[in-house]
Amino acid sequence: MKDSIAAAIASLVLLSGVSAHAQSIRITPNGSTPSAIGAPANFSGHVVVDPLFPATDETRATTCQTACKVAPRSASNFDP
Repeated sequence: MKDSIAAAIASLVLLSGVSAHAQSIRITPNGSTPSAIGAPANFSGHVVVDPLFPATDETRATTCQTACKVAPRSASNFDP
């Protein structure tokens, strides 16, 4: 019994000294960030890039959604 009380007190002391890393949530309305046309060097065809999450110091990466325009078949990819 005394061991469990001592363990509980020790864990409370340890946890009280650790500062909590606060996380925040930022909610943005759909379409609030402007879309961009994908660079021809990176994509073949017409591509629209919609940013979803910007890069931060913690993530160092951004997230985007891409939408590709359907193109008609050309003679180069036609199989008889």
